[in-house]
Amino acid sequence: MIEIAGYELRLDRLYDPATHMWVQLQEGCRARIGLDPLSSETSGDVVALSLVEPGTIVAQGESVGDLEAAKFVGPLVSPVTGTVDEVNRDVLLEPALLNRDPATNWLVTVALDPSTRHELDAFLSGAEQLRPWFTVEVDRFRTQGAIAE
Repeated sequence: MIEIAGYELRLDRLYDPATHMWVQLQEGCRARIGLDPLSSETSGDVVALSLVEPGTIVAQGESVGDLEAAKFVGPLVSPVTGTVDEVNRDVLLEPALLNRDPATNWLVTVALDPSTRHELDAFLSGAEQLRPWFTVEVDRFRTQGAIAE
């Protein structure tokens, strides 16, 4: 785990700079997906969450659900292509878990489409990639007023 500008990022996952989602690769060509800590904070207090049903095929950039929070209402965009095979029922019952610990509280698990594994090439991992990207993102969000100083 590394800390960048007061945010903790786990090094056992990939981060999608386009969606601010993390992807943790699982056994059997599966990926668990969640919000990165900056996405969680800038959304504000999460009050409602809906997720697609298991068996739903999603493409990278398509919605895997909807989030309603104090500062954001809209779709949760999938960073990967595949078939949703599991949804986190705990966060559906208590959406505020996403604010308390976004690193632990995931949204969905997707069985990756082997023909689209190249999508992962654009993701960031490791301290040497995450530190400069996340530092710039924190500054950008602060400049926009999305997070406090």
